[in-house]
Amino acid sequence: MNSELLLVQASCNGKMECLFENRDLTLDIAVKNISPYTIGLPLQYIQAKGPYLTLIDNATQTKVVLKTGLPKFGLKNVLTTVKPGDVVHLSSVLKARELTEFRSRRTDISVRIELSTQVDIGSASQPPTHDLRNFEASTTLRILSQESP
Repeated sequence: MNSELLLVQASCNGKMECLFENRDLTLDIAVKNISPYTIGLPLQYIQAKGPYLTLIDNATQTKVVLKTGLPKFGLKNVLTTVKPGDVVHLSSVLKARELTEFRSRRTDISVRIELSTQVDIGSASQPPTHDLRNFEASTTLRILSQESP
């Protein structure tokens, strides 16, 4: 699910699938402005809070939602300007423990990465009008591993 404003994509080391080797995985999350508007995004708040991560066992469809962080509320007012076509990045770490507790044997998991916040929308032809809108978007990555010993 992506919005008409921002496109969210994720990767592991530049790849669309992650290889789990019993170590923490760093997820690179790219947020691209696909609208004709300048957008004020509370990027520091999103980074401090982290995205919503849902692990999905591809064999059984069992799901678990992981906890997010508790950022300083004031960071919601610190906006990063994202012009049309620009991309900003954030990262999230998926702990090895979270993956092994969820699926202890051969790993074939999808992780749904969701972002949800308010953004400030500027006019395409005028100075920002401070139109606040709710923004929600998600993307999914597959996580695979070799057989566990």
